[in-house]
Amino acid sequence: GSTAAGNVIAFNTLDGVSIPTASPSPTNNAIRANSIFNNGDLGIDLQTNGIAFNDLTDADTGANNQQNHPVLTAVTNNGTDTTFYGALNSPDLSAFTFDFFANTIPDASGNGEGQFYLGSTNFNTGVSISNTHSFALTLPVANLPGRYITATATDSSGNSSEFSPALAAVSTIAGTIYTVINTNDSGAGSLREAIQFANTNINAGDTIAFNIPGSGEQMIRPQSRCPP
Repeated sequence: GSTAAGNVIAFNTLDGVSIPTASPSPTNNAIRANSIFNNGDLGIDLQTNGIAFNDLTDADTGANNQQNHPVLTAVTNNGTDTTFYGALNSPDLSAFTFDFFANTIPDASGNGEGQFYLGSTNFNTGVSISNTHSFALTLPVANLPGRYITATATDSSGNSSEFSPALAAVSTIAGTIYTVINTNDSGAGSLREAIQFANTNINAGDTIAFNIPGSGEQMIRPQSRCPP
C-alpha cells in the first residue's frame, strides 16, 4: 500500500495481509506504513502458511520472494529519539527500506504486528561472508506509543517482509511517581488511573505511591478487574 495511505488493518479473524504464491502478483508487493494489529493470525503472511522463517542467504522464491525480516536485538528510547539495533540476512550490496512499528502488547505468534507506525529509514547492505548485516538506525521518535517494537524490510523491487519478532524497548527516560490519594474505583487519584498512566509510559520504570488521607486502614475495592 501507499506510505501516505495509513490504512488500518485490524480485527480480522485470519491474517491482516496475506500474499499467496498463486496470487496474480505474488512478488513486488510493498506493504508499508499501515496500522496492522489485533488480527487472528499474522499481521503479514507470505505464502499464507504461517511465519516465514529467515534463511541465511535469502535466496528463496515465492510470495514477495519470501523477503527476510529484520531481527531486532535492542531498542532504546531517550526522550529525543529511538535507536534500533539488529541484523538482516539478505544479499550483499543491496538496498532496503526498514519500517518500524510499536505495539501495546506482543502478538501471540511471537512475530509481531504493527499497531503504531514509527517511521522508516534506508539501509544498504555491505559485504559479509554470512550475508548477515548489522545495523544501528535512529529515528526522531521522542516517545514510543507502545513498548513492543517490530520491523519490516522492503527491497528495492517492493518486496516487503513479514513483521519481525516483537522486542521490548528499553528507555532511559526517568520514571514518574503516581500517587493514589483516594479509594475510588476509577478517576483522578485512583489506583486504576495510576496503573493506566504507568502502562502508557515507556520509560525506566514508574512508581505508584499511596497517600490516602484518613486514619486507620484504607481499603480499595475495585468494581472490576484492574489493568495488569
